[in-house]
Amino acid sequence: MSKLTIAVLFGGMSNEHEVSIISAKNVIAQIPKDFTILPIYITKNGKWFLYDGPLSGLCAFIDGDFERQGTPAVLSADRTHKGFSA
Repeated sequence: MSKLTIAVLFGGMSNEHEVSIISAKNVIAQIPKDFTILPIYITKNGKWFLYDGPLSGLCAFIDGDFERQGTPAVLSADRTHKGFSA
């Protein structure tokens, strides 16, 4: 049986941007290891980035790190290509 994938979107164009980052780190830490996790950071300007490094490193990241070390990502609206494109 293949692993299920969970996308965790966090950050965003909100006054609660920083709180969202902290919440995402806490949520990701509680997801069982038998899931594949796709952490998707949304900048304050609305750009999306896939963090594809080790999840243990996610806790040390601050706001700008996602843009410098993440891969730009979009959610595909094409029904033949489901999921994120990075």
